[in-house]
Amino acid sequence: MNTKELMQIALDLVGIKEIPADSAIHVKGEGIKRLLFAIDVSSAELLFARMNGYHCVVGHHPRGLAQASYYAILERQTKLLEDLGVPQEEAKEATRALRESIFLSSHRANWEDTLLLAKVMEMPYLNIHNPLDELGRRLMERKIKEREKPNWKLKDLISALLEFPEIQKAPNPPFVAMGSPDAPTGRVAVFHGTGTNGGYGAAKALFRNGYDTVLYIHIDYQDLERLRKEFPEKNLVISGHIASDMVGINPYLEELKRRGIEVLKLSDL
Repeated sequence: MNTKELMQIALDLVGIKEIPADSAIHVKGEGIKRLLFAIDVSSAELLFARMNGYHCVVGHHPRGLAQASYYAILERQTKLLEDLGVPQEEAKEATRALRESIFLSSHRANWEDTLLLAKVMEMPYLNIHNPLDELGRRLMERKIKEREKPNWKLKDLISALLEFPEIQKAPNPPFVAMGSPDAPTGRVAVFHGTGTNGGYGAAKALFRNGYDTVLYIHIDYQDLERLRKEFPEKNLVISGHIASDMVGINPYLEELKRRGIEVLKLSDL
């Protein structure tokens, strides 16, 4: 297998036609039979892979050029809000501050180090971010729809999330950040797979457009405090970053193994 095929398998899992801005084939390679996977790839993972006979390194979080252009994936937050029923102009405004913040951050990041080492070592290397997060979002959304019933409560939503082995095993379990475990879930929005969490803006837009509960995989404290003050009657559930990422990553790695690729996975989840 080659690096192009490794990427295409991920794209096909969610029906994405082009490699998104936060994913990239950094160093091309052929004849891949053994690969190392890590959520975050640094020089250590590249060196370990070379010293132990692996043919390729696959990471999740953006590095290299995918890190430099990462801000562009935030456009998907606007699209997801629209898909969830938020009017177009409101969706754009809800995501504007976060998009600008990530854009500015991209100009101070050092995105070359890991990429250049992989090139010098001639180690095939790619990172796959949005396709696998989108797969995780769909799986969580499907799980909730399958388990949802009349008079569903937040504690029932947590129980549904814990059916994912990745989330069940996580050292930081899902929790209710706004609301109480016995509160009705009402209408639920799963907001994941759009680069990063939607923060204050996306949750605010969803709460204002008929959603009672928002599911994020993580949130900053400042955003949480603002939401608590402005929407005391609404609910927010946090599923956990790495565990939620692995919900989408593991099916991809299992597909690679089904196709005969040996995978060393640097994650207990």
